[in-house]
Amino acid sequence: MVEHLGGRTTITGTPQRIVALDGGEELETLSALGISPLAGGEASYNDEEGGYYDYLSKRCDLDDVRLIRGRDEFNAEELARLRPDLILAEEGYIYIERYDTLSRIAPTVIMDREDPDPAERLRPIAAAVGRPEAAGEILDLIARRKAEVAATLPDDLEISIAETNGVDFAFYWPTPTYLDNPPALLRELGVSLPAHQRAAVGADEYAESDSFEVSAERIDLLDGQNLLLRLLGPEQEVLADLGVAFSPNGKMLASASHDQTVRLWDAATGEQIGQPLIGHTYTVPRVAFSPDGETLASASGDSTVRLWPVTLDAWIQHACTLADRNLSQGEWDQFVGF
Repeated sequence: MVEHLGGRTTITGTPQRIVALDGGEELETLSALGISPLAGGEASYNDEEGGYYDYLSKRCDLDDVRLIRGRDEFNAEELARLRPDLILAEEGYIYIERYDTLSRIAPTVIMDREDPDPAERLRPIAAAVGRPEAAGEILDLIARRKAEVAATLPDDLEISIAETNGVDFAFYWPTPTYLDNPPALLRELGVSLPAHQRAAVGADEYAESDSFEVSAERIDLLDGQNLLLRLLGPEQEVLADLGVAFSPNGKMLASASHDQTVRLWDAATGEQIGQPLIGHTYTVPRVAFSPDGETLASASGDSTVRLWPVTLDAWIQHACTLADRNLSQGEWDQFVGF
């Protein structure tokens, strides 16, 4: 007998044909338990039309998991044709209202997506698939890893947590109802969120909500010692909308700016490389590296596109070409920076 949000469900034997209707946390939990389900519901917030959440492909073997319609497009007839012997779903969509329908197809377990204790969502799934002892092992492992990571962090560490699609921004904090979200995890590790973000929305809203949208005029609210930024959409497209680009080898970051400059950064250290690249006479919204990483292109509202050499060899060649002669060491130090 498994107790869950929908009631109590009796499961006979070990399920072999499991359907995870939400295609998100259930798939990830099943993977952690070493189980591959028969089918999973497609993610409604996936970057591509249809399919599973992008991050799942890095954690789960989805090759043999059949994709079905879930959530608002849930179809009982389609589900029944799969002949499942266990259905997993997450409350918050339509499943709690259709629990009786689901239960007539197969034993059904519904998790509470807003339960403050992630263990309360893990345990029912582990019990339903016949592996209750695995839930305790996973939770013990998570607790040990949290303690290990917390011991390596400085006491006064602050992290600003935000997400963006390249146009709109929102920053996040821990709330009573989503204690397994990234901000809450950081809080458990002893990491704090910048005080200016909490003050921006007031104590009451800070306690009751888990996000705050940031307009372009208040982008300064995202400032902090460190920024953890989640990209909502294909990485390169979102970064392009932000006016940011990584070099092909991932070692260098270029950023466009409203101050008419382009800047280069060491991607590993976060340190700026050299001086800002100056030449545009209006805002620079976009930058992009050439495929070989030798050249950076910047597009500006001044109706020009400029090409900048960005490697040592390219800079040397470019500087000597402009000067039409070899430069002295003093000139290298003054104009080039090395």
